[in-house]
Amino acid sequence: MLFGLEQDRGNKIVWYVVPDGYGGVARSAIFGEGQKRLVMEANEIRSALVDAGRHPTGLCGFSLDEQRIPDLNQIIDLEIRDVETDVLIYRRPKPSDISARIIQIYPELFPPRALIVQLDPLFQYSGLRLEVHGHETVTQFFHIRDCESLFFSGRFLFQNYEGWIEDRFKPIIFVNDPYVVLAERLLVLSKINQVGRPELIIGERDAMLFKPAIEFASSIDLQNAREVKAALKHVPEDVAVALADPTTRILTCSSPLEMPRTGCLAKSLDFLAGCAVVGIAEREELYADTIAELLGLRTGIIPLPSRFGGLLELAALLRSSGRAERLLARDLELYDAVKAAFEKAA
Repeated sequence: MLFGLEQDRGNKIVWYVVPDGYGGVARSAIFGEGQKRLVMEANEIRSALVDAGRHPTGLCGFSLDEQRIPDLNQIIDLEIRDVETDVLIYRRPKPSDISARIIQIYPELFPPRALIVQLDPLFQYSGLRLEVHGHETVTQFFHIRDCESLFFSGRFLFQNYEGWIEDRFKPIIFVNDPYVVLAERLLVLSKINQVGRPELIIGERDAMLFKPAIEFASSIDLQNAREVKAALKHVPEDVAVALADPTTRILTCSSPLEMPRTGCLAKSLDFLAGCAVVGIAEREELYADTIAELLGLRTGIIPLPSRFGGLLELAALLRSSGRAERLLARDLELYDAVKAAFEKAA
């Protein structure tokens, strides 16, 4: 999907959205004053899109004025979102917007929602859950230029966007205990079929990639220690590929099925050295307070990482499994190095 703001004159806003489906007609939802004010279809032609072969009719432009929303000029909290994907197209700037470009990277299947909910409204523009969007849409996020207040967050492969991030964004990352990350994956994957459509939770691409792991996790009683250990001893290769080393993979690999290679520790540490904030499980409060300091917020406003029921218990069980240790060999090496750096700094 391609999108972008063309102008906001207060009483008139013009933008465009090229939907993923060739020939589709995009719809945008306009929000303001805490409610949905309008849903509208594209109403202007963009001939350049026809010439470029991106759309058969070019009906991708939007023009909104006070005939549709009489108080358009007065809506301070105005937002425009794509109806199909919920991608934020435009958020009207406010004097209180934080002037910084922040990108959060996480390896967990579930995003750190409490932190995202806290930070999202503090920035003019936010691109969230980057992992559920296609490469073109994510690249479009990084093409946003005339905005100094950006917050992006996602479980994405850093190597594919390194050129966009370096020198433009301040990365933040929480390096979690690898056994906790693996436990989270198993718990999420074991329950994900209950929603009926796994792609709604982890995105279409990952729903396909994790299909063998979903079947594997769903077949195990994760509260039964003997059953978990027995299953891990005979984990199929395609499941092992899906579960192995999630943190070093997102930091050093360029393909979802690529396994971390020799030298991934040095490469991961190079990335962490360039981050504005690095957190670790043993120092959660420090992570939250450092983010607050970076953004000029008061201490205590940033929520600590949250955990759902059974997570730590399953992580403790996985620590006693030699197979789990081998699945996490690279991540454990990275975690030990980061932990040692924190201990030395203290």
